[in-house]
Amino acid sequence: IVGVGLVGLGLWRAYARSSDFRGKVAGPVFGFLSLAVLGFFCYYLFSVTYHVPPATDSPQVGQAAPDFTLPDHNGQKVRLASLFASGASPEASGQYVLLVFYRGYW
Repeated sequence: IVGVGLVGLGLWRAYARSSDFRGKVAGPVFGFLSLAVLGFFCYYLFSVTYHVPPATDSPQVGQAAPDFTLPDHNGQKVRLASLFASGASPEASGQYVLLVFYRGYW
C-alpha cells in the first residue's frame, strides 16, 4: 500500500509541479519501473511461494524432538536432554524448550 502511494505521489509531482522537478520524462520512467518492481514482488509473494513443496519430514507442532547435540554461541556442545533439570521429562519437570526450524530455499 505504501509502495503504491509513493508511486502515485511521484507521478503527481512529476506532472503537477513539473516546473519544480523537471520530471516529464524521468517521472513516467521511474513510475513504470516502480510499478514493475511492485508487480514482480506481488507475483513472487502470491504465486511463486505457494508452489514450494511441503516439508513432509519436518517435525510437527507438539511432537517430541529427538535428542541431539549442537554447538552454542561459544562453541561448547550442548545436548538437548541436558537443558532439562535432572534429566526428567519436560512434562514432569514443567520445563520446555522452544526449537525453531527455518526451512530455506537452498
